[in-house]
Amino acid sequence: MLRAMFRWTRQFESGADKLEERLLPYRAKTTTLRSRKDGQSFLLRFAR
Repeated sequence: MLRAMFRWTRQFESGADKLEERLLPYRAKTTTLRSRKDGQSFLLRFAR
């Protein structure tokens, strides 16, 4: 399972899975967080 997780991560980061391309039609409904700082900022925006 751990090996598969590393493979999925590598595929995602290299763009081999074409996930971002498949999400384009839903761009208004999705949020991409690229770092921990992005995640914290996103959560704080909705915290209160």
